[in-house]
Amino acid sequence: MMPRCQCTTTIRDDDGSSHRGGGGADDGGGLAIEECESDGQWEWARALATKYQSLLGVDLQYQGFREELENMSQMYGRDNRGCFLLVKTNSSEYIGCVGCRRLDDISAEMKRMFILPEYQRTGIGRILAKAIIAKAKGLGYQKFWLDTLSHMTPAIKLYKSLGFVETGPYHSKYTDNTVFFELNLPFYKVMVGF
Repeated sequence: MMPRCQCTTTIRDDDGSSHRGGGGADDGGGLAIEECESDGQWEWARALATKYQSLLGVDLQYQGFREELENMSQMYGRDNRGCFLLVKTNSSEYIGCVGCRRLDDISAEMKRMFILPEYQRTGIGRILAKAIIAKAKGLGYQKFWLDTLSHMTPAIKLYKSLGFVETGPYHSKYTDNTVFFELNLPFYKVMVGF
């Protein structure tokens, strides 16, 4: 049995309209975003991150991916000033995830942003990205970094539309086709209710 929703997220778009989700396969228009806390939620986080890596077609071991999977609750947990969000549909199916991982006292990085393919291009990625940005800002970070691969054009377009700016590398574990982005959180305005 899936864990019950522990929090929901309402996003206010730039035009002021609010919604709890966007249309996706079988979601009926409603989404719930949960912060991982239970062992069951962390299992789902690992499963979605593994699915992401397999669909990416790139072995992420150069980033220490296996160790990350084994230690997700510590790396992304509250005790380390992080969080990991799962998004699910009205039918209680987890369909996506994203993490906020601490880099230092003022900086964090967005990691493992993933929506199952059948739910992509529905606006769910934008909702999830706004939620994790709001969490990072709420955790007191000033800079929010991310890296992605240059061929992931829809993701890059999303990140730029949210105010991320392309920058140089902020870590040393990357490939030649990695693109880096940063967001200055003190000046970022997003209305998200948890």
